[in-house]
Amino acid sequence: MSLTIVLVCFLMFHEGNMAGIIACPQPKLTHTSNSNQARAIGLPPGQRSDRDTGWHLEAFYTFRVNNNITITPGVFWLTAPNHDERNPDVVVGAVRTTFNFQEVRTLTITDFSFGFNIR
Repeated sequence: MSLTIVLVCFLMFHEGNMAGIIACPQPKLTHTSNSNQARAIGLPPGQRSDRDTGWHLEAFYTFRVNNNITITPGVFWLTAPNHDERNPDVVVGAVRTTFNFQEVRTLTITDFSFGFNIR
């Protein structure tokens, strides 16, 4: 089971712009009977599920340059990476540029990203 909460505000400051916040748990192994699979994802011997629950929190703003180009800066915050609270949180920033050549097809290029650990 997966749960995602998304809050979006359209027409933010200008037509075509939007801002959003996303919160969801990271995909998690709740149980496996396969010891090889558990070992392959880094679980200690005998452990068959992830020890903690990590969360994915995201904030973004889409700025519409014109009818064909949008720029979306965003920040992602991952708590308990690899579902292990002993790992420091990770914050990643990204800027996505989307070129829309037709009404149906879009091309997305990630131009820039950065990240750091929170201790």
